[in-house]
Amino acid sequence: MNIGIDHGYYAIKTRHLSFPAGITECSHEPYTLQNTLEYSGKYFVCGTGR
Repeated sequence: MNIGIDHGYYAIKTRHLSFPAGITECSHEPYTLQNTLEYSGKYFVCGTGR
């Protein structure tokens, strides 16, 4: 199976989906955990920044 993606500067695009490519690190827990990854005590919000 081949899965094609376009990992551009602004967005990541697949055949059926496009979403912002940026990730922003937060020094504290965000008020909402939507689109948030917690790793080693740090929080990363996906879809923001570049």
